[in-house]
Amino acid sequence: MSTIDREQMKALAELEKRLAEKGVKLGEWTETEEHKAENPLLKDQAKMWEIAKELLEEQVRKDREKLVEMQEMLDRIKHGGGR
Repeated sequence: MSTIDREQMKALAELEKRLAEKGVKLGEWTETEEHKAENPLLKDQAKMWEIAKELLEEQVRKDREKLVEMQEMLDRIKHGGGR
């Protein structure tokens, strides 16, 4: 075994000892609590898409109102143009 290997083995043994002193068990499966991880970037993007959705829905509503007005104007023009 080379000197580097011995030093690495010594460092690993020291690390294992320090972790054991802190209550960390190595080489065993442990149970953890299930939790929902959230990505802040995705959370911000979702908020942005909600705002964009609301803006687009409002624009569609306005466009439909304008379309009804224009259809009424066209019908008036076709039938003599009175207001």
